[in-house]
Amino acid sequence: MKKLIFLIMLLFISCTAVTVPKTSVYTKDQILEIGINEVKRVYGLDIDKENTAIFKSGYGEWKIVLYSPTNPIFVLINEDGSIKSVEMKDYIQ
Repeated sequence: MKKLIFLIMLLFISCTAVTVPKTSVYTKDQILEIGINEVKRVYGLDIDKENTAIFKSGYGEWKIVLYSPTNPIFVLINEDGSIKSVEMKDYIQ
């Protein structure tokens, strides 16, 4: 009986492995780098990290604003690090 309980506990412990999803691997700095690189690729602008703002609420997508001298650029990035959209807007006069 003790061996059976031991085997059941061993089986239970071995089957409860924790899998870390890829989305939890990205940090804010990595997401910023992804956004900066995408803006550099699309618009040819080199933006410093100091000229950025990053937002996220819950399990949604990352929202990054990169402030260039002429226009703000809005980048939406999914949790898996893929770019959803890149949009350049005008400053309000």
